[in-house]
Amino acid sequence: MLKYIYIMKFFHEHPFFPHLDVRFYNSKFNYKKYNKKILRGLLFKLSQLCKKNNVKCIIAHGTLIGHYFNQKMLPWDDDIDIVLLEDCVPNFLKIRHNSKYHKLEINPYWKNRSPSDRQNIIDARLICKKTGIFIDITFLTYNRRHKGIINCKSPHYYPIKDFMPLSKIVFEDCEVYVPNKIENVLVSEYGMNVLKPRYKKWKFKNGEWSL
Repeated sequence: MLKYIYIMKFFHEHPFFPHLDVRFYNSKFNYKKYNKKILRGLLFKLSQLCKKNNVKCIIAHGTLIGHYFNQKMLPWDDDIDIVLLEDCVPNFLKIRHNSKYHKLEINPYWKNRSPSDRQNIIDARLICKKTGIFIDITFLTYNRRHKGIINCKSPHYYPIKDFMPLSKIVFEDCEVYVPNKIENVLVSEYGMNVLKPRYKKWKFKNGEWSL
């Protein structure tokens, strides 16, 4: 008889605000005004923790798009995405951080690398305990079937040569890393349109996005 294993979801977001942890949501906080300030503070803390523990903190997804254009967060983006290569994961798992303001949580289901676990595609989060704003952290592990390929549980697949060697940069005043071939990584995930200087009603001109 075929058995089905149900894996519970570890991280829980607010039902109406998917980029906020439901436990720490603060209805009195002005998210529209201060969201990016909190995110920058979280990124600074995460970059410090990673540097101290010899972990290379790599910006990804929409955050990497922002870097590609002007080394800033996209004006319409309300989150920051970080990926870690498999070689850095052991050091990252040793980090313990739970202060008055921040909480670093590791998803206990991170070891299950199957993309079929749709409940737990996020491997870790650094959370602001005052607001519920968080940074998603996912692990890029070596694909066991295809040599030279790395992937997360989302799943996103990349040739390791598009990531290595990593480049150290400063993004929003924080020391982080970016893939070796940024355009290849972005196009593989979003298609060629991602490199065009426009998004919906937004246009990129003179180094800035505007409506």
